[in-house]
Amino acid sequence: MIRRYPYFGWINTMVMLKIVRSLRMMPFFLIGPMAIAQPGALDTAFHGNGISIQNYGSGESAVRCMTLQPDGKIVAVSSAFDVDNWRSYVLRFTPAGNLDTGFGEQGIVTSTLDTITFTGVALQSNGRIVVAGTQGQNMQMGAAQILMRFMPDGAVDSTFGMNGVVIRNLFPKPCSTTCLVIQPDGKIITGGRARFGSYYYHEGLITRYNTDGGLDSTFGSNGCVEVYPGGSGGVVDAITLQPDGKIVAAGSHFGTWGRFLVLRLLGNGALDPSFGTGGIREEGQTDQDAFANSVIVMGDGDILVGGQFGFPLSRFALVRFDPNGSLDQTWGGSGKVTTAFSGYSSWIRRLGEDPDGKIIAVGNLLDYQPTDVGVAISRYLPTGVLDTQFGTYGKVAMSINQQERTAVYSMNIQDDGKVLVCGMAGTSATGPREALVMRFMRGSYTGIPDIEQDLSEASWYRNADGSLSVSYSLDRPGSVQLDLYDTQGRSIFTVEDPQHAAGHRHVVLDKVPKSIGLYVLTLTTRSGERHTLLLE
Repeated sequence: MIRRYPYFGWINTMVMLKIVRSLRMMPFFLIGPMAIAQPGALDTAFHGNGISIQNYGSGESAVRCMTLQPDGKIVAVSSAFDVDNWRSYVLRFTPAGNLDTGFGEQGIVTSTLDTITFTGVALQSNGRIVVAGTQGQNMQMGAAQILMRFMPDGAVDSTFGMNGVVIRNLFPKPCSTTCLVIQPDGKIITGGRARFGSYYYHEGLITRYNTDGGLDSTFGSNGCVEVYPGGSGGVVDAITLQPDGKIVAAGSHFGTWGRFLVLRLLGNGALDPSFGTGGIREEGQTDQDAFANSVIVMGDGDILVGGQFGFPLSRFALVRFDPNGSLDQTWGGSGKVTTAFSGYSSWIRRLGEDPDGKIIAVGNLLDYQPTDVGVAISRYLPTGVLDTQFGTYGKVAMSINQQERTAVYSMNIQDDGKVLVCGMAGTSATGPREALVMRFMRGSYTGIPDIEQDLSEASWYRNADGSLSVSYSLDRPGSVQLDLYDTQGRSIFTVEDPQHAAGHRHVVLDKVPKSIGLYVLTLTTRSGERHTLLLE
């Protein structure tokens, strides 16, 4: 079932309404087109409102990972709980965010195997689609790594493995696959973990397969490198390639405290002695946990790793290494950058570098309750400083439909700099969450200076009688003018909220049009600071 949500009301959840705050000094005739083009705003050219939500199981479903075809189409892998088993899917979207009906069955290929979770997808040079994941759940006994390959039209490639499927079992060690990358020669490298002994003991796995799905015996020990850094072990959750063919993997080492774990391997699977200590580099904090989920190789050859510092109260953490594994202390002042989202724990799922060399980090927010989650995005200048032209002072925080039940798994940056984010979203207060893909604008520098704030935390909602409730906080005493416009810039009404003391304000507007459509509400303070809300 395809569900579409062509409205913007959900944008006001938590603090994401401030993604258009950079418009506050603009004359209104610029607000209509520029609000949509602001860095960090949803791209309304994607599926009509920047959001595509799909549901194809009886329970929760999620898009776990994506890759981009040269023609701009988006290939994604998804898992959904259906009746009593996890089942996985491969989806393809057009650049406009619609399911590609020329792929599989109306844009969706359903795996014929039960209890499968896909966690990685990549393209070979001939356009064939390789997906990786795990058969079995939660690292229980018998869990195995799995690869599948599909033709460009979604048909199973029977020349790969056994009828398109490769299952690798390390019995008695349960194992899983977390990430995937393909070499220029078509060989397939996966990262993951295996459990041994106690449930809490893991080792990282890096495996390479030939193009036909067979293990590459020239890599490691019969195609596999097992990494045990000591303590309670470690895991590999991200993997990428350097231009020289060396393999960079990142994850976490579980000791007294969790730490970032970075590995670099030579083409034959041996640890690279020119990196860190014998090919291994760890980094973290002295008195709190650190866990890594993503790694990229920057244009200058530096290695950037993203994850979290702290647990359970955590924040975005990025660490940048020189090619030899030492901290790049010219970046962010120390080689380490952390970003907090006020009132929430946050952690990075994926990193990316856009065409301008800016760094995008995408992850999750957690509001101390298991289901109170949202999307967190931050953008950094090449120096490691937050890019204040993106979102609200470099950050975007949001959820879907005011449910605060949105989780992120991965992200891709298009050639034009637009940011694709995938995960799952709750479209009701209690129902199962559904598979989600969103696209955000890259935007450009507007030349609008940062100014001291008078007003913050603006939000709105419709009342049962059709009136509109608008809430905001004044950071200092003052008055606010509220103006409602249609998308042509025609004024519908102006209301003056007179002088008030600093603090939270709540205003009810009863002149709001009842007709369906997109409107723009501006809140302007006496100092000229303007906040813009999109509403239906």
